[in-house]
Amino acid sequence: MIQPMTKNRPGFTLIEILIAVSLIAVGALVSITMHMTSIKGESFAANMIYASAIAETEVERLKTLPFGELLTQSNVTNDQLDPLSHACVAGTDCSQNIFTRTTRFFPKFPTTMSCQIEVEVNWRDASGQHAVLYSSVITTTSLSS
Repeated sequence: MIQPMTKNRPGFTLIEILIAVSLIAVGALVSITMHMTSIKGESFAANMIYASAIAETEVERLKTLPFGELLTQSNVTNDQLDPLSHACVAGTDCSQNIFTRTTRFFPKFPTTMSCQIEVEVNWRDASGQHAVLYSSVITTTSLSS
């Protein structure tokens, strides 16, 4: 025998099911969006760490040079590097994460007994062009060193 429709009948209506599925879909979409943003942020942070390490390593290397040699350095040098600071030369695969390191020298600035060095590392990713800039002033007690 078929039971007549009553208000007290247990179960879900089609509207309730559609609302529940819609809420689950919105929650899943938000979760996926947050996950994608997290992956992009992790990639940016990794590139920022690589770029900072490249710049800091170059500044520290330049600090070890005799002061007189710093004054003779060319004004700007550009190097294409991979994340491990290896130069991108013919025959190497630098198709991913190429960093450009630019080193600028400002001899006798801010004083005649000092040399300012700037190392800028640039890279491009899906979100655009980015850069890290390290600057240091190296001084000497005499120009003969």
